[in-house]
Amino acid sequence: MNERLMEFLLRDEVTRLSGVKKQVYEFIVNEEDYLASKADTVDQFEIACQAFTAKARCPSFQYALRGNHSFHE
Repeated sequence: MNERLMEFLLRDEVTRLSGVKKQVYEFIVNEEDYLASKADTVDQFEIACQAFTAKARCPSFQYALRGNHSFHE
């Protein structure tokens, strides 16, 4: 599938998500975008994503999501 079609399908699926699921998706995408902007290499991005995943398992993830905060504030 070409990239434009994939983006269209993804946007369509995101619009169908319920409120909380949509918030979680948007929160994760925003965090990934932030990490990508700070990384100089693919390896740095992957390491940052692994750290983000570990943080997402802790209670501060729920706090950040509820308060619409990010981990780097």
